[in-house]
Amino acid sequence: MMHNTLQINATQMAPVRRGAAVAAFASFFFLGQSLGVGVTGFLLEKVDTTYLSLIFALALHGVGLRFANAHVRRN
Repeated sequence: MMHNTLQINATQMAPVRRGAAVAAFASFFFLGQSLGVGVTGFLLEKVDTTYLSLIFALALHGVGLRFANAHVRRN
């Protein structure tokens, strides 16, 4: 669901250059995902999966709160 929200915002980012905006969004989104997998693999060698899952859950919660706060301020 977060991907959908980000993608909708990307299409509204630059209405005149919508294709370029969506292409840039997709490139950075998937680059971030692939880097995240690499970093997670590195961290799994050093940190227990329970702690890593907790860190990612808290980070995702923080991102969700940030989006909610930005949405409330816009409306």
